[in-house]
Amino acid sequence: MLSFQINLLSVLLGSVASMAIGFLWYSPFMFGKHWMKAMGFDAKSMEKMKESMDMRKTYSLAFLSSLVTTYVLNVVTLNFDVLYVWEGVIASFILWLGFIAPVKFIDFLFSRKSTDLFLIDSFYQLSCLVIASVIFVLVSSGF
Repeated sequence: MLSFQINLLSVLLGSVASMAIGFLWYSPFMFGKHWMKAMGFDAKSMEKMKESMDMRKTYSLAFLSSLVTTYVLNVVTLNFDVLYVWEGVIASFILWLGFIAPVKFIDFLFSRKSTDLFLIDSFYQLSCLVIASVIFVLVSSGF
């Protein structure tokens, strides 16, 4: 029988970490410039897009989505009896390989976007899952 007795602190920390990874991942220091190019943006069009969007709403919805993902990941790792960091990393990779990578790949096939965009976005998702799983293990072990 499935257990849903997750640790809310670890879900919150995993979600905050996912957002932090996103800020870093898509920053100019990492993949931001490549992502902009793959999306067909330049600095001017990026600013125009930001001005036309309600960024508070966008980031709030992104955080909500991250909460859902980390909650479900916590349920899965709890029910898989993930006790060690390496088990969390493996579980994250398997979930990413089975659910996220194929969905992103299908989007890639039909959107005709660049391979770079597929790789940047897909590996961002993998990074978030891995870090969240590590957080779950550390929090549950009392670290």
